[in-house]
Amino acid sequence: MDVFNSHEIVDSNTFLYHYTKFDTAINKIIENKTLMLNTFDRLNDPRESKEWGIGISNVQPGQNEINPFDLMEKINEELKFKWKILCMVQDVENSKYTAYEKVYYRGYSHPRMWAQYADSHRGVCLIFDKEKLSKSIIQSLDEKGILYSDSVQYNNFSPLERGIFQFDYNELTSRNLGDLLDEHLKKYYQALFFLKKKDWKHENEWRWVFYDESKEPFFVNYDDSLIGIIHGCDCKNYLKKSDKLKDEGIRTGIMCWDRGHPGISEFY
Repeated sequence: MDVFNSHEIVDSNTFLYHYTKFDTAINKIIENKTLMLNTFDRLNDPRESKEWGIGISNVQPGQNEINPFDLMEKINEELKFKWKILCMVQDVENSKYTAYEKVYYRGYSHPRMWAQYADSHRGVCLIFDKEKLSKSIIQSLDEKGILYSDSVQYNNFSPLERGIFQFDYNELTSRNLGDLLDEHLKKYYQALFFLKKKDWKHENEWRWVFYDESKEPFFVNYDDSLIGIIHGCDCKNYLKKSDKLKDEGIRTGIMCWDRGHPGISEFY
């Protein structure tokens, strides 16, 4: 499958895309051949970056063993700030659309994302082979902590959210908090980490989320999974077809917008 062919039929399981600034791509990602899993408080969605309010059920009159604010701080630390996340964009399966329309369902064809995540079209969009990248991340992280991956679901009022911010008073006072949170995560991780409001739907996101005891970002090697670099239409610097990129099979090009219609002009 030709990643630069905007008229080709694609599904969501072949390529992944990462928008970023030019300097970040060159001096951090490509230089070190690593991708960063950042903490949730660094995300730009307030549902994820801000503290979650916690409810306590079945509290009887006179029961005051728990300070709800201390509890909220502890639970947020475990459920949010010790989890790291890597976000990518997927293609949308486009077989039902015309050749002219197909490109609008590619992960690199989002002008708003170029503006928001790629330095107002001055950055780049990195293209990864999804299968190879998944293998690299699993090899790097699977035995170091808890690792989940999936597509994000988009729903303003999802039934998945029922109970995810609610804890029973009797369980909180009679059980170890760590064990209780482990159970809570196994039951609700999909709603906690793979659910966003509909306003984000066009990003068609794929995620890895990873837990360990540290509150610092975590870096993983992407090995040979990087297969393409697309420069924004206002990018002032270019990674052209150097011998190094050619030897690694990485294709490069620049984003074009002919009357707003997206396309790629490849460097040779």
